[in-house]
This record gives sequence, C-alpha cells and structure tokens, in this order.
Amino acid sequence: MKIISLHVVAFGKLKNVELKFNSGLNVIKQVNSFGKTTMAGFIRAMLYGFTYTRTKGVTDVSHFAPWGSTDKFGGSMVVEHNGAHIRLERFFGATARQESLSITNEKTGAPLNWQKQPGEMLLGLTAESYDRSAYFPQEAVELASNENLDSRLANLVEDTAEDFDKVQDNLRAYKKKLRYERGLGGEIYELECKKRELSEQLNRAQNAERRAAEIDKRLAQIAQDRAALAQRHEEYSQQLAEVVEIKEEKTERKWHKAVVIAAVAFICVGIVLSVLGLLKLVAVSLMYAVGIPFIILGIAAIIYEYAVDRKYRRALMDVESKKEELARNRTAQSNVLSALTQQMSELATETGRLSEERKGLVFNSVEVMDRLLTVEEERKEALHRYEVADEVSKLLEQAKDNLSSGYLPRLCDRCSALLQEITQGNFAVVVDRSFTVSIRENGQTKPMSEFSRGIREITLLCFRVALSELLYDGALPFVIIDDAFVNFDEDNFARATTLLKKLSAHAQVIYFTCHNRTGNLLN
Repeated sequence: MKIISLHVVAFGKLKNVELKFNSGLNVIKQVNSFGKTTMAGFIRAMLYGFTYTRTKGVTDVSHFAPWGSTDKFGGSMVVEHNGAHIRLERFFGATARQESLSITNEKTGAPLNWQKQPGEMLLGLTAESYDRSAYFPQEAVELASNENLDSRLANLVEDTAEDFDKVQDNLRAYKKKLRYERGLGGEIYELECKKRELSEQLNRAQNAERRAAEIDKRLAQIAQDRAALAQRHEEYSQQLAEVVEIKEEKTERKWHKAVVIAAVAFICVGIVLSVLGLLKLVAVSLMYAVGIPFIILGIAAIIYEYAVDRKYRRALMDVESKKEELARNRTAQSNVLSALTQQMSELATETGRLSEERKGLVFNSVEVMDRLLTVEEERKEALHRYEVADEVSKLLEQAKDNLSSGYLPRLCDRCSALLQEITQGNFAVVVDRSFTVSIRENGQTKPMSEFSRGIREITLLCFRVALSELLYDGALPFVIIDDAFVNFDEDNFARATTLLKKLSAHAQVIYFTCHNRTGNLLN
C-alpha cells in the first residue's frame, strides 16, 4: 500500500488542504505550527478512525475537532493497494454514531464493504501496531537523559505497555490471592476450609436426622407395647372383678325365697278352692276363675325358680372353681400384674427420655447441603481461575522463549545490518530475552550505557525500522516521520536521513519537517 493523495476538509487547524505523494521519498516542508503532526494524525484517522473514550479527560475527537466549530470534520484519502486505487472518505462528529465512512474503488466507484478498519485491511496491522511501525513521531527515536533503551525496546516490541516481568508479577499476585504457593492461605484455601466445616455440619445434621427417625420408630413401638400391656392388665383386673360380681349376685339370691313361698301359697289356695268347688261348697265358677289359675301360676313360679336356682348354682360352682384356681395361682397372678405394672412404668420413663432427646435434636440438612454445593461451585470456579492464570503464565514464558529464539534473532540481525550500513562500522546488536541491549564492536560486547547518546539513538531508530520490516514481513509499505530527528546531532541526523533515503528505494517515505536541514534526503 502507498498513499496517492489526501484532501483535508477540516481537521484540527487544517482546512481545505490537498497533498499528493510520490511512490518513494516525500519531503513535506512547512513553517512551524503549520500542522505537521495534525496531518500525520489525519492519515491515521483515515485508516483507523477515532476512539471516543476519554483519556486523561480528553478524547481524540476533542483533540482534532476544528477550532471554534461544532460541524463534522474529516476528509478523504486515496491509496494504492494491489494495483487498485481505493478512496477512503471519512467524517467525524462528537460521538461514534455521527462518524461516517465510505470506501470505494476510485476508478469504478464501486463500494467496498469491509468489516474491519481500512488500516487492518490494507496493512494487516491493528492501530497499536501501526503506531509502533509506520508512524515515527518525535518521541519515537529520541532518548531523554533519564530513559533506558531496554525499556523503550520492550514497550516497542510488546503488544502492551506493561513489560513481561510486570505481567508475570501481576499473575503471581493474582495466583497468590487464590492460593499461597507456600503455607496456608488464599481464596481457594478458605473455600476448602468452609467446605470441610459445612461437610461436618452436614454429617451432624444427617446423624441427627437418623437419630430422630430411630426415636420416632421407638416411640411408636413403645406406644404399641404400652397399649398391649394395658389390655393385659385390664384382662387380669376383670378376672378378679368377676368374683366380686358373682358374690354380689349370690347375696341378691336370698330375696328369691319369697317367690317360692308365694307360689306354694298360690297352689294351696288353688287346691282348696278346687276341692271346695268339687264339693260344691263354693261356686264352680270361682274354682275355674281363681283356683285352677292359682294352681297353674304357682306351679309355673316353682318351675321358673327351680331353673333360675339351678343356673345360679352352676354359676356359683364356676365361681368357686375360679376362686380355687385364683387361689392356686394367686402368687403367679400377682407377679404377672406386678411385672406388667413395672414394664408400663419403664416404658413411660423411656418415652419421656426419648421425647426430651427428640426435642433437643437440631438439623436442617437441606439448607446445609445447598450451602455446601454453593461453596463447592465457588471452589471449582476459583480453581479454574487459578489454573487459567497458571496456564497464561506458562504461555507467556513460552512466548517469551519463542520470541527470544525466533523473533529476536531476526530483529537483531536486521538491526545490525542497518546499523553497520549507515555507520559504516563493525557493529552487531545483541538483545537477550529481557530486552537487555548490548553492542558488539570489534569482537567485544559492551552494554549500551557505555556508548554515546548518539549511537544509542541511532540504534533505537534501526530497531524501529527493523521491527517495521518484520511486522510487514519485509515489504514495508510506507513510513511517516514527523520531525523525529529534529534533536539529532549532525552525524546522527546524516545517518538517519541516509537510512530513510535507502528505505525510500522500496517503500514510500513521507517526511514532515519545518526545518531547512534535510541531511542526505535530497542528495
């Protein structure tokens, strides 16, 4: 990809600005405060748009919105990609909803429906990678007195501002929060302790439930046994009561002799009346009306009394028999009644004791089980988070090893080649897996701190160019430099511009400056 032209309708301080670019080197020289940085920001905005979130109270929109205007702002840019000219037309508002983007084929006018940002489609890089490769602001290659080249390289290569060690420290702290590497502690340990406590509570509750069931079963059995004993006790008591009832009945039988006397009297009267009637001493009608009925009534009374008395005598004989039997078994009966009474008393005592124990049993296994399941789920989730953090830590370590063994050697070789080419010296760059930079000169390796600031700055520039080439797989499309070398001394400026001149042979170079110093750019 290369930029053909751009038209700024309104963007920051720029209004109605048109620029066209060549395929190789483009030096855009304008007066100071013209808006060189704004122009570089416009190119980035055409490719990647804006983020509308606030950073330190300011958004990209508020930074590049035209001064004194609330209208939409933006413009268009034409780029060449795979032989086709693509027109990007983009305008911005106060919010993301107000932003509009149109992508068309410049020749045919056909719209292109890209699902990603144009920069990702055209360059294959995210906005963050673009900032680390194609765009060179002033601070990109300049080293302040208190800066360290190693950290600058780490931030340049890493996908995040945090270096590897800090990420690993954060992971270790997170893992320690979940579970201590040594000793006892952490969220997982606390959940395991809580799980053990709840398991013990559940065991106690289940034991209480089982004991309650046993007590309920025993109380039911005791109730049945007490009912059976009460029935047996009642039966023996009735047997003794029957003797008393028969004795009372025998006493009442004394009153039945009057019936016999009356019956005899009726018979005698009837006989007398019957004889007198036969002798005709009295009226015959009186004999039939009174005498004969008296005889019949008396005989019937005697027969009835005889039957009752016989029945009574048989009952009396039974009573006597029972009395004799009870007398024979009196000791045994007394022992039985005493044993029954004792058993009933013991069962009553056991019932009271078990009832009190039953009241004291406290259990709610369902609630404890629910809490235990919740804690177990939390423990599994915490273990999963710990395992994920541990796996991420291992993957980061592996990625760092892969970077050291695969990516960094290529980066160092290319940086060394560029450094040797522009300094015409015998320099080799060495970077270890922690991005500690050393330079080998004349066969001797020395730390970067022993070299001049100029050598360190030009080395950083070579690293940045080498990284850009690696990101684009050797086919660097374009480079935008915003007065990045303004603070270089003459030697380093000449070296830097020589490097740009060489890059322009196979990549588009756009150099914004407000100074007359161009070094070897125009030679």
